[in-house]
Amino acid sequence: MKRMSVAVACVAFLASAASALAAPSKEPPPPPPVVPKAARPGAPAVKPPRRVRAPVPATPSVSPPTALPSVSPVEPSPPYGRLPTTTMPVAAPGDLDQALLTLQVFRVRGDIVGETSLTDNLWEGIKGEDLEAIKGPFSFFTLANLTVAGVKLRASQTRWSWDGKDQPDSGTRVELFAQPRLMVALGESFEIEIGSQQPIEYFEKRSDGLFELKTIHEQTGLALTATVEAGEAGRLAVRNLTITLRSIEKRKPIEGVSLDVGEPTIKTREYKISIAVKPGQYYGIQLATEGYGFLILRLRADLAGAHWQPTEQLREPPEPSSF
Repeated sequence: MKRMSVAVACVAFLASAASALAAPSKEPPPPPPVVPKAARPGAPAVKPPRRVRAPVPATPSVSPPTALPSVSPVEPSPPYGRLPTTTMPVAAPGDLDQALLTLQVFRVRGDIVGETSLTDNLWEGIKGEDLEAIKGPFSFFTLANLTVAGVKLRASQTRWSWDGKDQPDSGTRVELFAQPRLMVALGESFEIEIGSQQPIEYFEKRSDGLFELKTIHEQTGLALTATVEAGEAGRLAVRNLTITLRSIEKRKPIEGVSLDVGEPTIKTREYKISIAVKPGQYYGIQLATEGYGFLILRLRADLAGAHWQPTEQLREPPEPSSF
């Protein structure tokens, strides 16, 4: 009896458990929907944010590199009267068989005061009789701080300036008489004539007491001659640089006439030196002439090859006044 009641209790428990498993599960109710403020009465409508897809940048097309055309450098135009800086091409040692000489000749009508100095040995390799010219009426310089007939001259190995300019102003007592530039084969001589052969008029008294006007043609002016050679230690030797001056010294007096209108007397003065210069540097040569005043020469020499061509042209100086 007791066993039967236990069995019945077990069957009842199993039946209640099976019914509980078979019954559907109850889920909690969903939360109430959230109403946005824009949906509330009286509030402005708010649009939801728009999603925009960022564009993917296109890959740019890259052209192959193009070679740039070769452009020759353009030299700036120098100011009036400025000496050019000569550009030498690359040359083999055997091609350097010529020298380019650039000269400026200034005539000074007045005094020269100030200081000069020579920072180079101009006589390296110069021997014998050529050294005797040092005792002559020349003075040499590479640096200068001078007042030349009222014009300030500042000079160095690379630049000269007259009152801050490349040339003295016209109307001063410093006259740019000439600025020749020439190419000379090493071992050869050259000659430069600077001046004019103009007719010179004068009066001559005849036997009948009258005066006759006559004309003669004489070469007056300046002449430069020299021989350029390869010197020692890379220098250029300018040997027997001869400066010849031809000018009217005086006129023959005419009896009974106080005016100086007689036949002119032409006097020739000659000065000679030999120097050895470094290529590419400026050198100053001051010459005190007898009865004529001062001459200042600026000299520069450069080595050049057989295929050298000038890069610039010098402007001609104004016509010099008569000697």
